[in-house]
Amino acid sequence: MKTIKVKPWGEGQGEFVVINVDDLTESHEVILGDGTVDPAVEKRTLSDSIIAKIFARRAGISLDDWYALPVAEQIDQLRKAELEIDAASTGGDDQGIRIAKGPGGRLYLKRGKETVSGPFENEEAAQAAMMDIVNADAGSGAGA
Repeated sequence: MKTIKVKPWGEGQGEFVVINVDDLTESHEVILGDGTVDPAVEKRTLSDSIIAKIFARRAGISLDDWYALPVAEQIDQLRKAELEIDAASTGGDDQGIRIAKGPGGRLYLKRGKETVSGPFENEEAAQAAMMDIVNADAGSGAGA
């Protein structure tokens, strides 16, 4: 894993602290040999920060709580958003397939107001079924 030197944030940490690049946040000050900040690292940090703020707000939690979430849960939320974006971009409400909650909190696949499939026990099963339908539609040329 790639590491980077950052300015210390507490007493007794020495002249610098070495952290994993993946752990870099906007609060870290990167130290390079010539004293400048690598533009690629700065851009990535800014992008990650914006994404984190969006998802923290979306989840109704603080930014610190977002960072405290396990990486697997953060990735799961990013994938859910990607599916929502993909479904929304397939041609509008009457064309896009989305996951919706129905009676008793069960999950269904809907295209517009029409129920396409379901109920599903969990979101993973609904996402798998949605991918099957999207792939089948793409293969048959439906929705184009």
